[in-house]
Amino acid sequence: PVQRAKLLSMAAKIGVGESTRFLTKHASWFRRFATPGGYSPDRLLTRAAGALTAPSAQVAGLHLFTFNQIAETERWRRALLDRLGG
Repeated sequence: PVQRAKLLSMAAKIGVGESTRFLTKHASWFRRFATPGGYSPDRLLTRAAGALTAPSAQVAGLHLFTFNQIAETERWRRALLDRLGG
């Protein structure tokens, strides 16, 4: 739910060089991420739900990085849980 510009800015500030190098080698992935509608945390979690909720996965929860967009992230989290029936 974090704005892409904010995410990229934070990535640069915290020095995620390895991730940056990966993205430069996979430019089509970056374009898909950077394009509006190209990446959706909702879609990612919906597609991964089966694997994440399988007892054998032993996933206790997910950590969300808010990048100081706490209210926006919480609104998104609650809306997603409502949609998923949680």
